[in-house]
Amino acid sequence: MNWTQYAPEHEIQLISSWLSVYETMFCVSFSATDGIETESNYLMSSWEVPTEYIQRLNKAWYFKNWKINFSDRFVWILWETTKDWAYLFKIASAIRKYWLIPETMLPLNAKSYDEFVDRTKITDEMYKMWEEFNKMFTINFEWIDYSDWPIWKETLKNALKFSPLQAVVRYDDWNWILNPSWNLNHAIMINWYDESNDALMVNDSYSTEQKLYSREHPRSYLQYSITVNKPINMDIQKFLEKNDQKWVRNINNWAFWKVLRWKLYVANSTDRMLMLLVDEAHRKNWVSITDVEWQLLPKELF
Repeated sequence: MNWTQYAPEHEIQLISSWLSVYETMFCVSFSATDGIETESNYLMSSWEVPTEYIQRLNKAWYFKNWKINFSDRFVWILWETTKDWAYLFKIASAIRKYWLIPETMLPLNAKSYDEFVDRTKITDEMYKMWEEFNKMFTINFEWIDYSDWPIWKETLKNALKFSPLQAVVRYDDWNWILNPSWNLNHAIMINWYDESNDALMVNDSYSTEQKLYSREHPRSYLQYSITVNKPINMDIQKFLEKNDQKWVRNINNWAFWKVLRWKLYVANSTDRMLMLLVDEAHRKNWVSITDVEWQLLPKELF
């Protein structure tokens, strides 16, 4: 699938204004939010998001020119990344933990890098915003394995059916298919696989927004997935009877309990081996629910 039509408004990580010029080094954050914004725009255009949610997002100023627009600064500051480095999985973990606030709350208008990453800019109102957002949506991420080269093209094409991909490249800027030989130093979002040229169309957070990279060049492919937590009318008794003796996993915080005698039961333990055994057992007989559903179910400790 070609995700280009759902891509957000182009934002540049090199801040330039009459006040100042500085490099944010936020490529990991920009490429991550670009991918999530793109998938969010697709879900809304496909009527996968309830009208009530869209109205709440609009009221909270999440939209810019009718496309979703998250703050690139928010998760970067909260995860305490530095100007010298940032790992894809750390930003992804921050997004899954804190979700995303509208860019109107924390825009790209700081006068310097130090102000750009100033943690004191994070307010209680921002924390309340992501808590509200988290009730409507759940976000997860996974690595896409590119080690098996004979089938990599099919793996790539299949992954792009579900959402854009984030990956790491060597920054380059040219008018044809890029395949620089130097060390990787830049994160981008992959929109589309151009099979005719065996190349990847990417969104970049520098002035040239769209570029083609050789399919063999990028590394560290990461994919985000968004689950819409649609309003539910849960029949608690029926759920407990149907799932008796099954493990129940909370997709918002990854907690898991077991259904026994019409309740969720858990035994608190700090024994790592026991936790590994329980994790293995629950993967063989489990059902996933959202945190909204989780809160409705009766619970008891062993």
